[in-house]
Amino acid sequence: MALFLLTTDQKTLLRTLLGFIEDGKLKEPIVPFPAEKSANQFVIHIRGEESFRFNKISDLDSLCDAGLLRYRWNRLGNGKLYYVTKVAATAGANDINAPPEPFGENLSLALLVATLSGGQVTLEGIKDSKTVGDIADDPVLRHTAVSHLIASLQKTAEQLLPWPEFRSYHKLTQQLEQLLLLPRPKISELQPLFSQLATPQTELATWPQLWAHLYPLLLIAHYQTK
Repeated sequence: MALFLLTTDQKTLLRTLLGFIEDGKLKEPIVPFPAEKSANQFVIHIRGEESFRFNKISDLDSLCDAGLLRYRWNRLGNGKLYYVTKVAATAGANDINAPPEPFGENLSLALLVATLSGGQVTLEGIKDSKTVGDIADDPVLRHTAVSHLIASLQKTAEQLLPWPEFRSYHKLTQQLEQLLLLPRPKISELQPLFSQLATPQTELATWPQLWAHLYPLLLIAHYQTK
């Protein structure tokens, strides 16, 4: 998942955790516990201060998807222990809110797709000279590129995933296509879709073939949501 797809709450959570660690008030692993008086909140114990409260345990997993945290299971296998990655420290130092630049806006989308797929996927009707920015700005070209990539992604996923998983995966791709055809889709709606599509439950060997489709779509999404 790209950093720009993180929600404001997730960025704030990471920034807060990094601050506690830098001040020596929090040591890894980071261990969240359910809050005693609220079923909807979680707490992290902070040295010398009141425990830090936050609302969604899934935000920590989203930070893991973005490569900013990693986790391992505790000895009982019923809870996750989180660790900050080197990527998180760099992102914190460079302002997490700032999207990466240039993030592929000037890349030829057709050539990018061909390169990532090893020549197995081509964008019919899209000239090599058309960049990601060109396509994202043009409703007709965007429709052509997105529809083609989604159809190819669905075909690839059907070959790689078990049927029950493919049915769920196919529904997610349809939702993603609908959002990317909007003039300005919402990051909060794109984020969970990219996260689920990029990490299916099956073997990791399928990931590169799926990502060859998802990364170009992610670039288009980034440009649309700037």
